Amino acid sequence: MDRNNTSANEEEALDRIVHLIRDVTKNRQPVGMNTEIYRDLGLWGDDAGGLLDRFSAEFGVDMAGFDFSKHFREEGSYLAEGIVNMVRGKKAHEKFLPVTVRDLVASVLAGKWVGR
Repeated sequence: MDRNNTSANEEEALDRIVHLIRDVTKNRQPVGMNTEIYRDLGLWGDDAGGLLDRFSAEFGVDMAGFDFSKHFREEGSYLAEGIVNMVRGKKAHEKFLPVTVRDLVASVLAGKWVGR
């Protein structure tokens, strides 16, 4: 595939992913390649899981290599975790590896999860 096609495919994937994010979140804040799903969009737990489930289904991306617990906190874990993080002076999202829109675009192009 030549560079022009790759760029066009990336742009198309980006546009579709931004549309999906806006549809799921009902939020119109700016979304770009470096937007982080947890830190910037505030999605975690069931909300992040729902977004990624739709992402996988709509784009045909195999998410078998994706470990949710490395990237997002689980639903219901926020109270105790929040207290510990507050004492340590950390924000909740700092504990997790980021998932960016760039990761999603790369995964669409590869057909499988290729992020961290």
